[in-house]
Amino acid sequence: MAELNIFKVEYFWYQEEHEETLLAKDVEREEFETSNSDCGSASGTSKCYPGTYFQISVRLVSSPILSKDQTSVIYENDSLTTKTSYKYNTEKFLSPACIYKNDSKGNIREEKFMYPSDFTGITDLDTISGGIRNLLDKHILSPVIERSLYLKNSDSSNTRLLSSVFTSYRKDMPVPYRLYGMPVTTPLTDFAPASVSSTTINDSRYEKRIAFTSYDAKGNLLEQQKINDVKLNYLWDHNYTLPIAQVSNADSSSIAYTSFEADSKGEWTYSGSTSGSYYMTGNKSYSMGGGNITKTGLVSATYIVSYWGYGGSVNVNSAGPTKTGKTIGSWTYYEHEVTTTSITVSGSNTIDELRLYPKGAQMTSYTFSPLLGMTSQCDANNRIAYYEYD
Repeated sequence: MAELNIFKVEYFWYQEEHEETLLAKDVEREEFETSNSDCGSASGTSKCYPGTYFQISVRLVSSPILSKDQTSVIYENDSLTTKTSYKYNTEKFLSPACIYKNDSKGNIREEKFMYPSDFTGITDLDTISGGIRNLLDKHILSPVIERSLYLKNSDSSNTRLLSSVFTSYRKDMPVPYRLYGMPVTTPLTDFAPASVSSTTINDSRYEKRIAFTSYDAKGNLLEQQKINDVKLNYLWDHNYTLPIAQVSNADSSSIAYTSFEADSKGEWTYSGSTSGSYYMTGNKSYSMGGGNITKTGLVSATYIVSYWGYGGSVNVNSAGPTKTGKTIGSWTYYEHEVTTTSITVSGSNTIDELRLYPKGAQMTSYTFSPLLGMTSQCDANNRIAYYEYD
């Protein structure tokens, strides 16, 4: 059988450079010091501050704007070429307004994007308009408000909508609030893109698909829910920069998790110190000899408390485990099922991967080494994957 040679060739075209797209490239820093003698005879309202200063020099360069690209896959006696072109509303805004792509059948797929700057005529502050107004006021222009995909004939006729997504934002902080989708079973020819007439107007057929229901003060997502689906909740650590747990089918007030790694206690309360002598995940654990671990304010329900114990189990609400799992080295997995409104973990052994969630929920947890990456992932069945880096 003869060998089939396949080649892939890519071409890229860029618009001319523009002063409006200047970016910082070479940054130089020079340090110098001044002393009292350098201040001379400063008097009156003049002030002189001896000390160490830094002089920053920045060279600005123009960023090239991608205009179009072409990809060709070449076989021995045939080829398949895909062409893509990009349109921008303004040379000062580097995100494309439209992307055109020719498919293998000769049709044109046109993807349109609308950004906050496309809604500058907003004066009303209803739920949707107020969120976009907040983005504009904070000069946050990159989020895509509406993204629509169209299909056209090769001569650009017969435009029909294949899909469209509209994202609204909160009025009090620049984060997504609701995601809406168009129910497209067959391509639509009468779709109305979002527009502005003092308020935001979008197609009335949009359906709410996802609700982003809760954030912390740092803008991290705490809870979201697809319509007619279970809730997804998140816990954050490392100064609120990394997600350490995801829980499905639970409320944010009914979950807790810690691997005793960083500054946050994962909604648990304890006063003892963590230790790096033994650990199941991350690089720390907790000796129960340092004090109890508690969680209060729960709604009366049945909860699962699980952990890995070093050398044995501990008590939850004064009772031993209801399930004992596998043992890895000196660590054993334990699980407690309790119906209560508060949790107290007590004992003398060392534990790690301490979880709390309602019965019927599922939790996946993560540990990180900041500036390096994820070091472990423990899934809903408490199977742990470890990650190492070169």
